[in-house]
Amino acid sequence: MGVIIVGVLLRHPGAMLLVMTLWWVLPLLAVNLMGHPFLPYMKSHLLYAVIILISVLSTIVLNAVNTATTIWGTVTDWGRYYILCAAYTIQMIVTLLIVLTLDSYRLIGYYKGDPTGSVGMLLVPSVVMYFVLGVVSSWGCKVGSWIRKQRTRNVI
Repeated sequence: MGVIIVGVLLRHPGAMLLVMTLWWVLPLLAVNLMGHPFLPYMKSHLLYAVIILISVLSTIVLNAVNTATTIWGTVTDWGRYYILCAAYTIQMIVTLLIVLTLDSYRLIGYYKGDPTGSVGMLLVPSVVMYFVLGVVSSWGCKVGSWIRKQRTRNVI
């Protein structure tokens, strides 16, 4: 089962983009649904609906672009990572703009009226987290490559 899921993720960039968002949004939604009943806090839960909807639409768009260009199959793993980070950044900017627009019209609410505890406060840090993760991974790969070179030098 796990092999099938990984195979789908590697072939479809949109699926990977969706996972990049939902792995942290869905647990937070579950926690907030347990602590805040749906109907009285419907305007607060709308924020999650917007994030998930934009994620699904981004998935569809990225898969459509991939089908039209087939660039996903021609780039290296790091090229795929950069494509995903760029798509994720665009997705979060669009999400943030839509959330701010809805907030300016008072169409969304915040649990207990406090926007600082909102999931919306994680949109920008999540983008930064993925870029930092990429840099650290890149350094790790370079160190690993250097260590392998040193080992082959010492063996011969």
